[in-house]
Amino acid sequence: MIKTVIMRVIIFFIVILTCSCNSGSNKMHYYSFDNRTWHTDSVLSFDFLLKDSTALHSVEIEIRHDVDYSYQNLLFFLSYDSKIDTIDLKICEKNGKWKGRGIGSVRTVSYLIKEDVLFQKSTPKIKIEQAMRYGSLNRIEELNSMLSFGILIKASHE
Repeated sequence: MIKTVIMRVIIFFIVILTCSCNSGSNKMHYYSFDNRTWHTDSVLSFDFLLKDSTALHSVEIEIRHDVDYSYQNLLFFLSYDSKIDTIDLKICEKNGKWKGRGIGSVRTVSYLIKEDVLFQKSTPKIKIEQAMRYGSLNRIEELNSMLSFGILIKASHE
């Protein structure tokens, strides 16, 4: 009898813990780069399904790269709902210290890009285009040492 009650309590807490960790449709969508290279003509496209299209949302990204990345920043265009934003993220300090977290040569940097966005559809499509420039180069054709680019849309203030 006591064992049955204890087992029920344990199962109850496991169910509660599992449900509290599940944030519904909030899921990071990733694109992994072939050969650790992001080509300038590779536009990343992410499709989402929102639980509530009338709610305000935030957009977060996660970049994984290795320490052989040659620049201090990452410049890209983010487009959604016929809008285009230019995003310039610092991923390395001027003194050479990498931002984010990681072990060994791989670093992961997360950023909140936009808050309180009202998407026009419950199925927004977000496109990301690499926009790096250097000196007199109109564009950098290949960004080496890029592992993946992730994006998350979630309800604001969640």
